[in-house]
Amino acid sequence: MRLSRSPSPKTRAAAERRARLARAALRGSDHLGSKAEAGPVAQRPDTAQAPAPPAETPHETRTAPNPDTSRHPDTGPTAPTAVLRYRPHHFLCSLGFEGKGYSPDFTANMTAIVMGRLRSAAGPQVEIEVTFTADDICTPCPARIGQGCESQGKIEKLDRAHAAALGLADGERLRWGVALERMRALPEGILDEICAPCQWLAYGMCNRALERLHGKAED
Repeated sequence: MRLSRSPSPKTRAAAERRARLARAALRGSDHLGSKAEAGPVAQRPDTAQAPAPPAETPHETRTAPNPDTSRHPDTGPTAPTAVLRYRPHHFLCSLGFEGKGYSPDFTANMTAIVMGRLRSAAGPQVEIEVTFTADDICTPCPARIGQGCESQGKIEKLDRAHAAALGLADGERLRWGVALERMRALPEGILDEICAPCQWLAYGMCNRALERLHGKAED
């Protein structure tokens, strides 16, 4: 489908200001230290796995459903009218998603949300609530620990940078179509900065998706 006209100069200027804020957010996160931000070692996308849980911690305990994100099927994240809960960095993750993930359950869940809802004909109208804790994408992730993550320092750094770049605030609600317009206004090359801690950046999926969005074509 064809998207609307290119962002206006005013929109691009606002996006550039947000990009500067995102860069500042990344610089301000440096005090976290490389150990906290390192996260999983990058692997080929078709085999990437989150770190295995320690032997003394049962897998069932670490991935027990969150009260905030485990819902009845009629009101859960794949329900046609349900409001999605998204961490800031998952907006661009969803744009670049190509059906790969950290585990079969994770990939199936993200496929249902992204392919089944956001990329459907009604996708631009899907309402999303911004959160800075575990969200509807995180629910089945093998690296999730309650409302947090095994790579919490890295995730917080990504969230701060993406929130600044896209102008997102905790608790804000917006439609996916609005999010697409904010992403389309991002300056070229920005993902190499705001996604720098992410293991998936090297495989180019998100950069290719953003280039398609800049080219006014949506898959």
